[in-house]
Amino acid sequence: MRLLLIAFLLLPVLALAGRSEPPKLYSGVVLLNCQDGDTCTFDLPMEDPFFGRFTLHSRMVRLVGIDTPEIEDSQCQFETDLAVRARDRLVALLQAAKQIDLMAKGDGGERGVLATVFADGVDVAEILIAEGLGRPWRGMREEWC
Repeated sequence: MRLLLIAFLLLPVLALAGRSEPPKLYSGVVLLNCQDGDTCTFDLPMEDPFFGRFTLHSRMVRLVGIDTPEIEDSQCQFETDLAVRARDRLVALLQAAKQIDLMAKGDGGERGVLATVFADGVDVAEILIAEGLGRPWRGMREEWC
């Protein structure tokens, strides 16, 4: 009986957990900085519900589908060097772009918005992976050293 009650109470929670919001496109975002090769801070245009106009809001964005080394928590010199190269290349790609767009896929908690980031229509994560500065995200952090 107790298990039936617990299952009954969890049913609405489980039903909501299975639903996800559709991706949201942010066009013409402004790069503020990049912490590493897969995390940047952008000004995103968001509609102000009170005034009914768009204003810019600073949000941290974690790039979807890529893993790059962390600058702060590197375990060896190779990882540190690769992390700096990945961050600098990402910054160069975004600064050279005429337009930056984000396809937000969800909330990444303390890492901010989870999103695919496009520089002039090209997924920057795919560029970094193709250039050997990152690898596809496989659901967990892997060693770089």
